[in-house]
Amino acid sequence: MRYRGFFAPLLALGLMTSAAPSLADVGPGRRAPTQAAADVREGAFVLAPQAFLAFCARYPADCASTGSNQIRLDGDAMAKLSAVNASVNRRVAPVELTGKDVWRLGLSAGHCAIYAVQKRHDLLAQGFPAAALSLAVVTTRSSQLHLVLVVRTDQGAVVLDNLNGRIMPWTQTAYQYRRIQSADNPMLWVSVAGSRPVQPAVAALSAPDGEGRPVPVPSFADRPQQDLVEVASRS
Repeated sequence: MRYRGFFAPLLALGLMTSAAPSLADVGPGRRAPTQAAADVREGAFVLAPQAFLAFCARYPADCASTGSNQIRLDGDAMAKLSAVNASVNRRVAPVELTGKDVWRLGLSAGHCAIYAVQKRHDLLAQGFPAAALSLAVVTTRSSQLHLVLVVRTDQGAVVLDNLNGRIMPWTQTAYQYRRIQSADNPMLWVSVAGSRPVQPAVAALSAPDGEGRPVPVPSFADRPQQDLVEVASRS
């Protein structure tokens, strides 16, 4: 996603979340704070980001549907989530997206999508189920489009974010959730109930792709909405 003045939004977000409950103190035998006990309610199907579709063509294993659509958030799982979040935030340098939006793995610098897809990839490599790991397009308080990783757990959804070193309940990130990967099929994206989607429901599903997964076909009510989706995928 495009950063206009990376450090100002980072400072503002840090100030907003510094007093919010963190999940980082979850240990063996302890439960996460009750504030995390809220799951993401999926809405209608929406158009997937164009950069995501290109990413899946390049990395099909990262887009396969596997496992349960939630994990048990015990101390071990929390430690792994925290380690991956910290590791990727540390080893990837933030840069502003100025050209075509391309999502890649293994980069040492990049915009928010690079952080999010790398965290998802690293968690998949550790055995986390794909269905519980959902990329999500959000809008920040400064009205910037941003990509985060949402992890669905038995205690509610939590967020791994390059703008925050703490893992937070998704309801306490101060973001508006625009669209998210479906827990039923990571190739499909949906709106989030209670948030304004980027684009209305798709009209139908096309023939399955090369791996047997259905691919959504967009149905635009008017051209301005299509422009909005294209801008979102490039930002």
